[in-house]
Amino acid sequence: MFYDQIQLFCSEITSSYSYIPSSRLVLLDGIVLEINKLRDNKKDLNFLFVCTHNSRRSQFANVWAEIAAAFYNLNSIKSYSCGTERSIVSENTIQAFEDLGLQIKDHPNINNAFLAFYGKELCIDVFSKKYSDASISKENTIAMMTCSDADKNCPIIPYAKNKVSLNFKDPKRFDNTSSFKTEYQKTAKEIAREIFYIFSKLKS
Repeated sequence: MFYDQIQLFCSEITSSYSYIPSSRLVLLDGIVLEINKLRDNKKDLNFLFVCTHNSRRSQFANVWAEIAAAFYNLNSIKSYSCGTERSIVSENTIQAFEDLGLQIKDHPNINNAFLAFYGKELCIDVFSKKYSDASISKENTIAMMTCSDADKNCPIIPYAKNKVSLNFKDPKRFDNTSSFKTEYQKTAKEIAREIFYIFSKLKS
């Protein structure tokens, strides 16, 4: 059942690219050019989505990137997320993933972590970590900054081949409000739409 639901979600997202504002399309197309340049030199590429606490936006981006790579059969792309500091993944982030169709299970080996399942084969580790964490591949990596604070304040990530800005508004401002579910899903869908758009333009 959950696989059918997330498949429907992917179909909804890929049919909604017209909702992306023209100013964002310019930004996204520029990012696509940068990514394809790196992939010309070496086909395999790692995406590193960065925000301050690695709790919301970067987690959304990472999971959707893993799913988009599977959806578009871009097997040479792997995604990670991180923060300028380690915290925990927001419960509201986890709730949004579940509401949108992902199956969530507690991680057996990492505290404050969970596994997101897409279909039968793709299992995504989701936990908050710093950019220096050993679980992150340091080879042929492009850093994508998902919040303006990390964009301005993150120290140089020495192993990143390039850094690009893909900032989103923080849904944290809706925590402890009656609209948190709606707003987290709205943010999750916005990030999914732009991530899927980028992946749809990448060279296979």
